[in-house]
Amino acid sequence: MSTGFALHRAFSTLVLVSVYTAAQVFGCMGAAAESEGRVLAYGQPLTGAASSLSEIRLRAQSAYQAGRFAQAAGLYQHLCNSSAASAVDFYWLAESHAHQDDFAQAGKFLKEALRLDNTSERYHLRYVEFLLSSHQRQAAMQACREASAVVASNWGREKLRVLYLISSKAEPELQAGATARGGLRRAATER
Repeated sequence: MSTGFALHRAFSTLVLVSVYTAAQVFGCMGAAAESEGRVLAYGQPLTGAASSLSEIRLRAQSAYQAGRFAQAAGLYQHLCNSSAASAVDFYWLAESHAHQDDFAQAGKFLKEALRLDNTSERYHLRYVEFLLSSHQRQAAMQACREASAVVASNWGREKLRVLYLISSKAEPELQAGATARGGLRRAATER
């Protein structure tokens, strides 16, 4: 592990602990804290059961950041089964599944996040990406149309335009000698 990476990881952990400590001091966790493009999910006052949910959120986020996506998915699933589940919890559950190449499940959970918070550009764009990744082009086109009412930033609109173009094209045929992952198989004579 390089020194730069170790320092970055230590700093990220320090930021996570600082957000958690500040929330404890003020008696609640804010709706979301953003750090390096990652949203840390917290939503309930730190009392009783909510305190344990906050601990689960911290463990889930820690597992996600460490690349233990199956563990993170299990923890986020536990959160999403509770009555205190937020759109952010469903978003991170979806992302955990996406990192395990389970895009159909990721889309299902992101759809639930959109049901709870239909105003997030990020949720709309990722939902379209998950639909495309699970080969659901027609659903992706419809999701693009629905997202066009929400996505307002220039960057988001450009990305939505590209996603719409991709979803409107026919899926390419798999070429002879190619694998489903896009790599080429070596001929038996080349081995």
